[in-house]
Amino acid sequence: MGTVDLFGFKINYKTAGHGATPLYNGDIAETEWKTQNDNVLRWYRYGYNNLNRITAATAYSSNYNVSGVTYDKNRNIKTLTRNAWQTPSTYTNMDVLTYGYSNYSNKLLNVNDTGNTTYGFKDSSSGLTLAYKKEIIKNFRIL
Repeated sequence: MGTVDLFGFKINYKTAGHGATPLYNGDIAETEWKTQNDNVLRWYRYGYNNLNRITAATAYSSNYNVSGVTYDKNRNIKTLTRNAWQTPSTYTNMDVLTYGYSNYSNKLLNVNDTGNTTYGFKDSSSGLTLAYKKEIIKNFRIL
C-alpha cells in the first residue's frame, strides 16, 4: 500500500503482522487498509472456531471489535456483539445481536438487539420489518 494510492487494501492469509495466527486453510488471518486522506494503517485480525467459522474480529483499536459470535448446529449465527462509535466517548456494545430461526431450519425469523437502540442495527419489536425480509429474500434466497 503506497502513499500515492487513494485506498489500499491487503488480505493476509499465511502472514500475520498484527498478532493473528497464520492460516493455511484459505481463511483470512488479517486485513489491512490505508487511505490517502490520513495515511494511517488500520487492520482487523480474525479468530475462528474448530469448524473454521469466524468468532471474532479484533481491530487496531478496541473501539471497533466484533466478538461473541456463536453458531447453532445448522451453522446459523446465534449471537454477535459489535463495538463501534456511538458518542465521542462510547464505543462498547453498539450491537448485541441474537438471531432467531424456525425450529430445525435455516429460516431467519428475527434479529434482536439489546445494545444501543439509537445506533447500529435497527430491529423491530414484531420481528423483522418488511424491508429487512425483502432484503433477506433478495440476497439470500430465503423464502
